Amino acid sequence: MDRLSKAMDTLSQRGSRGQSLVMLDQYAYVVHAPSHTVVTAVEPNEDKERVFTQIDSVLIG
Repeated sequence: MDRLSKAMDTLSQRGSRGQSLVMLDQYAYVVHAPSHTVVTAVEPNEDKERVFTQIDSVLIG
């Protein structure tokens, strides 16, 4: 959770104003960085294709 919070801080500092995609340890999180809110969390699954739309920025950590 600490890494995810730091990722949202970084996104906010770099100008993210909407939803962002954060990749941590093979998990994908769609977050709203300004409000530090996790919108969606997706665990790794090679059987399914994932599509993310309306993403402002991406952080891979």
